[in-house]
Amino acid sequence: MKEELIDVLNENGIKTGQVLPRSEVHKQGLWHRAIIVAIINEKK
Repeated sequence: MKEELIDVLNENGIKTGQVLPRSEVHKQGLWHRAIIVAIINEKK
């Protein structure tokens, strides 16, 4: 499976035009968009 490619952002959240694999973005500490989804039911 290929690694996910991520758009690199500047400090203002604007795309830089650079697209890198997830591991490289995290390795370099670059800005990128992220989303977290939490699903909670009555049992938590």
